[in-house]
Amino acid sequence: ILIPGDKVAKGSKLRLGIAYRDRWYKNITPSIGEPLHEERVSINASADIPIFKHVILRPEYRMADRASNDPFRNYDNTISSLSVVYNF
Repeated sequence: ILIPGDKVAKGSKLRLGIAYRDRWYKNITPSIGEPLHEERVSINASADIPIFKHVILRPEYRMADRASNDPFRNYDNTISSLSVVYNF
């Protein structure tokens, strides 16, 4: 999505991040009877949007996908939030 420069508040910031981890454990995990294997992917995005002097609107989104051969460690997680920040 492209936003024209005159429509973006001066001082706005955008943060994006992605992380990937692939772990193989050496020892047998008793609950599954084999070595544990995990893959994790995390994505983060947030923005600081000035709305008044000293006041920032901060939307955030975080997603984590954890794949594992242990069903108790296999999950997806999504968090969205909206904050209003006052800077002194």
